[in-house]
Amino acid sequence: MVPEFAALGGVGEAACWLSLREDIYVSLTTQTPIKANIDCFLNSPSIRRSDDYSWASLSILNLAYLLKRAFSEPLSLSDLAQSRNEIEDWDFRRPSSYYPFKHRPRSRQEGRCFPEIWMLLPHHAVGLQYYHISRILLSAVGSSGGNGDESSPPTHPPSTNIVHTYRTLAESRVRERQIKHHLYAVLGLATSNPRAENTWFTARHCLAVWGAYFRHPADHHAVLEFLEIWRRRSGWRTADLVDSLRQHWSEHDDE
Repeated sequence: MVPEFAALGGVGEAACWLSLREDIYVSLTTQTPIKANIDCFLNSPSIRRSDDYSWASLSILNLAYLLKRAFSEPLSLSDLAQSRNEIEDWDFRRPSSYYPFKHRPRSRQEGRCFPEIWMLLPHHAVGLQYYHISRILLSAVGSSGGNGDESSPPTHPPSTNIVHTYRTLAESRVRERQIKHHLYAVLGLATSNPRAENTWFTARHCLAVWGAYFRHPADHHAVLEFLEIWRRRSGWRTADLVDSLRQHWSEHDDE
């Protein structure tokens, strides 16, 4: 698909957006940068008309830019900062229609592992879900910081290094909580908005990448139930993903 068609409107534009979303899924699961010229989408009618629907398109495009920047080599911190600003700006300026009309926080005690996030229309659910995926990726990319040179000498004396290690572990736990918080929202948006069929597909891919972060048995059960419902609804095979998640979870149990 030639991305330049994105600026023409009509069927050509719709096909380009579909192609972009497929590129996003591939980039997300393989952790490789998007190859398409996504700058063309900035001139698409879906963005320029600035209506309610365009906010979903902009959220999708924000994630596409983040994937392109996050997985490019060498990694540019200024590019990541630009994506962070764009994503935070979307969150700050989004219309009231992109806020849930009903929200119930997750509660394991009440048997609700995912939050209930009811949106007015499917494109509202899609736009907000892509925002949460972007926030997950920003947190995940932050966990791979540093100079990457394991052979470089220590920059602090041993006693200071111990403190530094504890601080690093604490920061890692914070990132893990951030990732899980937004992943819960990704799943909650899917389960709360059954008409937004694509949100289930997207949530499934997020589980393939970040599902191992779930550690509580109740969350494991909820994830497996989600995947089984998705399998029945879509016909997509989930056995390989289920096996992979079970393996990750069992490795954590053995620690």
